[in-house]
Amino acid sequence: MKPFNGKQELRNPPKILSGKEVYEKVKNIENNFGKPYKRTNNGTLYKKKSIFWDLPYWKHLSVRHCIDVMHVEKNVCDSIIGTLLNIICKVVDSDTLNSLQRDVITTMCQLEMFFPPSFFDIMQHLIVHLVREIKICGPVFLRNMYPFERYMKPLAGYVRNQNRPEGCMIQGYVAEEALDFANDYMSDVESIGLPTSRHEGRIEGQGTLGRNVVTVNPETLAQAHFYILQHMVDVHPYLEKHQTLLSAENPDKGERWLTMEHNRSFVKWFTNEVDIELINDREKVSDEVRWLAHGPGMHVLTYQGYDINGYSFYTKDQDDRSTMQNSGVALMAMSMSVASAKDSRPAYDAQPYFGVIKEIWELDYVQFRIPVFRCMWVEHSKGVRVDEMGFTLVDFSREGYKSEPFIMANQARQIFYVTDPANGKWSVVLHGKKKFLGKEIMDEVDDELPPFSSGLPTSTSTEDVDDFYLRDDHQEGLWVDD
Repeated sequence: MKPFNGKQELRNPPKILSGKEVYEKVKNIENNFGKPYKRTNNGTLYKKKSIFWDLPYWKHLSVRHCIDVMHVEKNVCDSIIGTLLNIICKVVDSDTLNSLQRDVITTMCQLEMFFPPSFFDIMQHLIVHLVREIKICGPVFLRNMYPFERYMKPLAGYVRNQNRPEGCMIQGYVAEEALDFANDYMSDVESIGLPTSRHEGRIEGQGTLGRNVVTVNPETLAQAHFYILQHMVDVHPYLEKHQTLLSAENPDKGERWLTMEHNRSFVKWFTNEVDIELINDREKVSDEVRWLAHGPGMHVLTYQGYDINGYSFYTKDQDDRSTMQNSGVALMAMSMSVASAKDSRPAYDAQPYFGVIKEIWELDYVQFRIPVFRCMWVEHSKGVRVDEMGFTLVDFSREGYKSEPFIMANQARQIFYVTDPANGKWSVVLHGKKKFLGKEIMDEVDDELPPFSSGLPTSTSTEDVDDFYLRDDHQEGLWVDD
């Protein structure tokens, strides 16, 4: 390249040769490999003929070699390209390409006035052709070399024999593809000889011991079904609608009466309401609501052991035959208290309930099953106390809440009972911890209930409680917040 002579350049830019024109210049060149190259007198600047010219379509391509923008950026630097192209951001409007091309040529000419000839090699010259290639080939990210350069690292990792790198790459690539295919194809196949972990399904819920099918009392089944309806998100709009209808139809009744009537009549009303909606507009009723309105089957799956929420629960009968204690449960719930039957301003308090699991059920709703625990609960006002040391104690002889023995399995929190050495009638409450097992990780998480040494939690009055049901045997209500 000749140095700048200080004179204005008035000649037109050189013509961009087509593929056919380039082919006419190189078709008679014989390649001489090695260095130094000998200049030939063929009237062209070309020293070699690419093997791609043997392809019949090569001379008809408008762009035969895409410029590798990655290497252009690497050698010229992002800042220089930004200066040459006058680009503020990496996204360029296609309408400005022509002006960018003019700016590039002008800037290159101006740089020749200040930089020595050694600065201008082939990399700087390639910038002049970038705009043309963008017009023909489209965005740069579709044809740059970044993914190929990055993939060279895993390919190089396949090389074990330095004398045969290509063969090592092929062998390693084929082996990895075969392994990936086999893993995907056999992902659902049970491994031979590897025992299933006893903790599989521990979080989602899975019966572990004493599976049996029994036919239960219809009244007891109705209790469990109503409790489930009270705690299903899709059923909440129906609960609110039923309470609103009762209030509108019985404006002279108090809240206690309305709550008891709601608990008594909701299941039948809910079934009729869903049947009407299925007739009028079936698409608006979800499958879950449809099967819940249908009700559970009379045949119930029962278990002696059940894993859920990171706990292993046993029934009291199974506990008596086992060396481990896993039947203790606790539930933090909202309770509605009334002073008398005529009290129109009930109070809502958060308090824990303690008990043991008597039976473990899975109610069958055809398309899904819902596990519930049937428990024996300790009456809170007379069977639970905190001693002078701050220990929470329960008296199992004070059984209460017999009309509402059920809780959903995913609501249960595991606790343990230790007989009080000072008084065998009472048992000290110890709160457990969840154990999440899987993928070689065990993490212990503290339960949300308070530790035994802090006593019972302070009751918290709650004013804005919409969904609750009333326990009719002790003048209290229970509302469980999911």
